[in-house]
Amino acid sequence: MQEARSELSALYMGLKSDVEIGRKGLSDSSSGFPDRVYVKTVFSLVEGVTFRVRQYIISAADAGIYTIGHPSLSFLSETTYKINSQGKIKEKEEYLSFLPGFKFTFKTFAACLGMNEFAERAFSDNGFNQFKLSVDVRNRLTHPKRTQEMIVSRSEREMVQTAEQWFHSLALPLIEAAFERKNLPNQ
Repeated sequence: MQEARSELSALYMGLKSDVEIGRKGLSDSSSGFPDRVYVKTVFSLVEGVTFRVRQYIISAADAGIYTIGHPSLSFLSETTYKINSQGKIKEKEEYLSFLPGFKFTFKTFAACLGMNEFAERAFSDNGFNQFKLSVDVRNRLTHPKRTQEMIVSRSEREMVQTAEQWFHSLALPLIEAAFERKNLPNQ
């Protein structure tokens, strides 16, 4: 449990620092490498923290701090099971699609903490809409098919900055609440 907490903290802080450095490299006169680095770094933060939050939830459930049903734990661990031709159960990795997996992870985290209303408000906020649109920018930059797809417009950059702020406003309160109640049972 302590290892999961430490890893989540260290990853969040390290990647947040990278994003801040990337943000300092942005300028109004450029729409090239610094912009691409910033967008990709924001999503490295989001994806890394989301993965670590899942690991934290699983660890807390194993420690009896949170009570989570099997289907949810299976999704959090990105694992499914199949029966092979010999009649034996085989575990199979089943990666979550980014947006549904992201939303599931943080809604589950909020439920474990008794913060369902907080999560519902966050996911109905316009920041989440900006976040969803920013995922398209990230995908385009990660898998460009044409030179034009490597350019980040000023409005896209502002959208990603809004998405980054929204992510922090979702993740930090949940992480802080979890760490404050690290030894309490699910309420």
